[in-house]
Amino acid sequence: MRWLFAGRPGYSQSKVTAGEVYRALWRYKWFILVLTAACVGAAWFATAHQTKTYEASTLVRAEVRGNSAGNASDALQASQVLAETYAKVIGSGALVGELRTLAATCAKPNRSAAVPASGLSLGRSPG
Repeated sequence: MRWLFAGRPGYSQSKVTAGEVYRALWRYKWFILVLTAACVGAAWFATAHQTKTYEASTLVRAEVRGNSAGNASDALQASQVLAETYAKVIGSGALVGELRTLAATCAKPNRSAAVPASGLSLGRSPG
């Protein structure tokens, strides 16, 4: 590394000691302090003026309990009740916005087969 600074004024060939580094830092303490304060202030200003974004998610799972291990009729009836429960959850309107966003996102790569999000009715009658 000595060859990099060889022959340049202001650079010596001697090694730098810890005391010299401390003195150099002490000499520029106000510059370091002001620069640090400016960076902290800029970071605070940037984060304080950002739009706050909140995100939450949940998973709803309806489960029908009962003894339908050996009875095919009971199992079929339980699955029908479960499907009706899911239909009620979807039809309640709580998931309409999420499903429209998901439909629009999934339809983006192939625009020729895209279904507009406004065309989703989700079992509700228009009006």
